[in-house]
Order: sequence, then structure tokens, then C-alpha cells
Amino acid sequence: LAGGAVAAISSRSRCRPKALVSKRGKCVRPAETSSKGTTKTVPKVLVVNLNRSPQRWESAQVEFAREGLQVERFSGTDGKALKPEELKKVATFSARWLCTKGMIGCFLSHRRIWQKMVSEKLPAVVVLEDDVRLVEGFSDKLL
Repeated sequence: LAGGAVAAISSRSRCRPKALVSKRGKCVRPAETSSKGTTKTVPKVLVVNLNRSPQRWESAQVEFAREGLQVERFSGTDGKALKPEELKKVATFSARWLCTKGMIGCFLSHRRIWQKMVSEKLPAVVVLEDDVRLVEGFSDKLL
């Protein structure tokens, strides 16, 4: 979520059938099994964070702890730190003309996540930026 966008999943949704309600009123779903007998699991959650922004990572961790969400920090590509010769290797002329270095770095970060998914054979990944603000119950909706 670039530019300070917020993850917008309604916290007012009702528990689905087959869900249980915990003592605190939250929806709790047992592990769901597909018709093939495989158990659905929560996808890996990667959080893009630039090495030069440790305070943003700390702020994001507060959000994830509040939701009890296990995440993995993904070191983003700092487009502002790319030298002109590096930019020529990774971005087209049009991209260098029309996009900021930050936009190119964001693209490169997301492309590296895609490459990670392919190399690790991950079926799904949730990608968040370090400025995300999660709605209450966000982690319940990941299954």
C-alpha cells in the first residue's frame, strides 16, 4: 500500500458459518479443510521497509502485535539511493523520465517479492507497506 494507503477491511462483518465466537466476541475459525483434504493456512505476510527507516518498522510492529499477526520484514529497494547507471539497468527510459526514484524503488521491491514467491514456491503472499494501519480483526480475515 503505497502513499499512506490504509488496509480497509471492515471490522463490522459478522462471523461466517462454521465460525466460533470467542469470549471476547471475536470470530475464531477452526482450520478449514478443502475437499482434497489439505488444510488452509494463513499466507505469509511480508512488510516492505527501507533500511533507512527503522522507526517506521517499529511503528508497524505495534500494529502487527495488536492483531497477533506474524510478519516478516522485507528490506525494500531504496530508489533514492540508486545511482544513474543502476537506474539504467533496472528501468526503461520512459520509467526514468516519468517516475520518481522512489516509485522505481517501490516497483523493484515488489518485483523482488514476486521473485521470492516463485523461488520459494509460495502459493500466496500478503504484501504490506510499513505505514499500514490495520483495522480491528484484520488477522481473522486472512484465511
